[in-house]
Amino acid sequence: MKPDPVNPFESPQTESRPDGEAELAGAASETDGLPIPRGVHGDGIVTVASFGYINEASVAVSLLQQEGINCCLDNEGIVSVNAFLSNAVGGVKVLVHEKDAERAACFLHEHRRSLQAKQSQEDIEFDCEECGAPLKMPGNRRGRVETCPKCREFIDVPE
Repeated sequence: MKPDPVNPFESPQTESRPDGEAELAGAASETDGLPIPRGVHGDGIVTVASFGYINEASVAVSLLQQEGINCCLDNEGIVSVNAFLSNAVGGVKVLVHEKDAERAACFLHEHRRSLQAKQSQEDIEFDCEECGAPLKMPGNRRGRVETCPKCREFIDVPE
């Protein structure tokens, strides 16, 4: 991209818009309320999410790969050496091919919403399948296998 003769200080990471304003290439656009990333890293690779910690980003990569979306991490090396630099480098980024960007962003958004919904559920009360003892479990344990505190047997927590 050639610099604008009016603005010789224009960065190659900015794009000129018809209204004369500049827009960062990494700015996200909104589609149906979901941010669709446009930060191109070269060869059609875009950022779909950014995390403060490597473990969060690694979980996102694993989930996307299970969905058949090829992806990788960026900045994981510098953040693993010094976690305080995470904010300075924009976090650990999850990168995907631009053809998969919308699907990946939607999947991660839905996964985040389902986790938040599960964590905000009320406590569940039920009886142990083995000993009949009344039990009360946090709502985020729904659908899991837990141990009865009375008989120490495995129990299925109802949905």
